[in-house]
Amino acid sequence: MSKAHQPGDSRPVRSRLPSTKSVLPDFGDLSESEQVEFLRDVLLTADSTTDRDVLTKVAEFVEEYPERARLPISTSGELRARYVEFVEAVWEVKDYEDGQWKSSEVSELRPERAMCWADAVSLTLQRYRSAEQTELHFGHDDGSTFSVEASNRWKPAYQEKQLAKMHGWLRQAAGGDYDHVENVPDGITVQGRYDNPKLVLFTRGASSKPDVRFTPGEHEGDVAASWSTVYDAIRNVARSLDVEAWSYDGRSEPHPGRGYGINACYGHEHVVLIVDSDRPTHEIRAEFRRVAEAHVRATPTAGDKAHDLDRPLSEWSDPDAEIDSCQVIDLDDDDCPIENVAGYVGAYASLDADDGLFERPIEYVAWAATKDALNTRTVRRSESAVDMADRDLQTILYHSPEGYVTIDSSDDGQDDDGQDDDADRDTSESDDSDDGLGYYSDWGGKAGRVGSPVRSVVLADAVRSRAGPDADVADVVADMERSGWGLSAAVVEVAFADGRIQRAIGRVDEPTVPAVAGRLRGDVSPEAVAWVLGGHDLDADLAEYIRDQFGADADPAEVVDELTELAVRVTPERVGAALGRDGFDYDQEQTEFVELSGWSLEAITTGKGTPAEETQRVRWSGSVDMVEVETARNEYEDMWVVPPKYIDSPAELIEDNSSSVFWRYRNGVAFGGDVGIDGGYIRENWGDVPMRDWWDYVQPHEAGAPEPEFPPV
Repeated sequence: MSKAHQPGDSRPVRSRLPSTKSVLPDFGDLSESEQVEFLRDVLLTADSTTDRDVLTKVAEFVEEYPERARLPISTSGELRARYVEFVEAVWEVKDYEDGQWKSSEVSELRPERAMCWADAVSLTLQRYRSAEQTELHFGHDDGSTFSVEASNRWKPAYQEKQLAKMHGWLRQAAGGDYDHVENVPDGITVQGRYDNPKLVLFTRGASSKPDVRFTPGEHEGDVAASWSTVYDAIRNVARSLDVEAWSYDGRSEPHPGRGYGINACYGHEHVVLIVDSDRPTHEIRAEFRRVAEAHVRATPTAGDKAHDLDRPLSEWSDPDAEIDSCQVIDLDDDDCPIENVAGYVGAYASLDADDGLFERPIEYVAWAATKDALNTRTVRRSESAVDMADRDLQTILYHSPEGYVTIDSSDDGQDDDGQDDDADRDTSESDDSDDGLGYYSDWGGKAGRVGSPVRSVVLADAVRSRAGPDADVADVVADMERSGWGLSAAVVEVAFADGRIQRAIGRVDEPTVPAVAGRLRGDVSPEAVAWVLGGHDLDADLAEYIRDQFGADADPAEVVDELTELAVRVTPERVGAALGRDGFDYDQEQTEFVELSGWSLEAITTGKGTPAEETQRVRWSGSVDMVEVETARNEYEDMWVVPPKYIDSPAELIEDNSSSVFWRYRNGVAFGGDVGIDGGYIRENWGDVPMRDWWDYVQPHEAGAPEPEFPPV
């Protein structure tokens, strides 16, 4: 059988402006109600059922930043599939059967283009609203159930969790008390790991308009690319200062609007470090000028002035000079100007535990939509910062099991639709997985570039360490699977949360999965709890390897995929090859590992508390669907052209308003200027044409002038 394929057209040509356009009103000239209705028709992500609050917020973005709102979210590269427009491609297939060619039609959905930034804002707000109304229901083979509210990284609870982590890290590093931690007795203090703690705050950014206006994806890529270079520079500066120890916590946030102009809605990163050094603050700041230089050198669109490199080293070294892009504060100084260090740093990084996404400024919402669409990180932390935050949690739980504090684990493992979500595929620790692949380790991203042959040594060493020359391959595989080498999302969670799970088990009289998972407040999945309660003992080398290469907030499913691809997951073929057995090919397809947990996501309740509340049975999906797509920068150039529906009279579009002007349709039919264009005549003659394309069918016609020319459709 042979086949011939002929791709079909995927979508119609874009509409153009009317040829007589002169005084077409702006989007901002429409009333709020008109703006909302206009967006319902123009946006790919909106229709008659879309929440008005969502579209009102999008309208704010379009009115304030019309040029940015119509940019594609990215011109090339990977996006989360839901932020990509798919079209149905149809082609003819010819099959040779029974001595003759027979034709049939075949179709499939193909990624056509990235959505525009306004559509990304709309979708992110809709997903946020959905998360507010979603509950996840887990079930076990024995009939037990467990429910948890869906998470979303833009919720105040998530922001509070991130702020608590920062509190814990700073307290353990520099010393402090627990007076503001609920249910923990007053008067408890911690000495602090660093003898001479100095707080360093510096910012990494880049221009969003070096020549042409960058799409959000282009700008994000520019800022992210320099981190490895910046990390090396920090390490070198620490050595030159004879720093005893240091740790960091990097937080992305958007540039503000209102007067900050060019970069509003685009992101930058605040890096917070604590260094253990007895050197004066101005000397430390002078050395950190090298870090700013490294960032600008590695980021072509980063400017000297924005990073204070237009100011000489003598000013960076001057204790009386203020350098906005880099501050150094002595936390042991009695005259320290900051009373609440964690609160100050949290505000510096836009951590807000009070406001949800709808209450945030539109610049923040636009930036959040970028992060969701690109699946990229919002937080990166060093391993020592993660460790100190976890130790702080242990201290709190020791003094009061009911102490109100957030647990350092996967912060965003559930999407608003119940699927694996928004860990931001690099969002915390050094990763907060589930929103921007390309894992970054806590060592400046270098581990992410180590090839699979190096990583596979970890698995091979583990095989040889537990198997003699006569060991049966199947027995070794079974043993390794029970100790975690089979890999599952639960195993990855346990690598970071084993201690917390064990402590929770110890505090429950009759430990069951619902009881232990409930005690952990949903921060650890029932699957991970069941894995531990099932008597499994996670291999220490595997746990250490996972913690070294990935952040504690990395999405477990993505970690499994990454390790599987890099030949770390156990299979009979790999075990046999490591033991040198005949007949085992290291490169064969790996066998599937069936998780031992009896827990699964059984149902999702959406629209909770609304008339549309509904519970549906589902199956768990543990991956983020990313799609490669290319989109022209000017793809949405005419997107905010106000359609004829909102024009009171065609005379408004003619320079000489004294002329007699009427509406002329592409079939030659004319209507008086007092007739409103509601689309009825277009639908009657040409079908269901989107409002954004109406100018292709009707235009103003001045009496005595030639008839307007219409583009082909």
